[in-house]
Amino acid sequence: MSVDATHLDEDCRAINSTKCAAFDPKGHYLTPQWYYGSYNTWSINQFFTAWSAAIDAIAKGNPSTINSYAQPADFDSFTAANNHNQASIDVALNNMIIQAPKNPQNAALTAVLKTFKSFTTYDTTKIDTADPPISTLLQIRLEQVLKHLETDIESFLNMAAGGAFSTADIASSAELTKALWPESGAVAHIETSG
Repeated sequence: MSVDATHLDEDCRAINSTKCAAFDPKGHYLTPQWYYGSYNTWSINQFFTAWSAAIDAIAKGNPSTINSYAQPADFDSFTAANNHNQASIDVALNNMIIQAPKNPQNAALTAVLKTFKSFTTYDTTKIDTADPPISTLLQIRLEQVLKHLETDIESFLNMAAGGAFSTADIASSAELTKALWPESGAVAHIETSG
């Protein structure tokens, strides 16, 4: 199989993309760098797709679970010191990452959030009635980060550094859902993407 890097990049910029070609480890790659880039492009897309599916499953099953992650701590690196009632959507996402399985991919996502900050905020006094809901803001943020990674080579390389996406398994949406919403019990009915 020959891989067209242009199509791979464009097709893997969207979460849940049906056009993000499954990586073929036996495919024909011109250089080891092409192989590494292709695999990591696909793997990063699978990671974001799993996160998006988990957030969607939790939002449909128990939106208050998502909202509980939106409460900023006393000190949070994603909340402006002078903005007591406003928090970046990265607060909720980072709080979810802390609760998620500990793996190099989640650590890499936290690092990216610190350098590619969101300007999307929500009112911390109205989390339960936020419009749009926190879960929607999280979905939008995941899409923004994925598109940023797939278009900014330095950010992409930082995210993939150290083999975070080439040497470890990606948590499935079912695993993430169970970690983030333990009360959900069995999550076998949730479609997994990774």
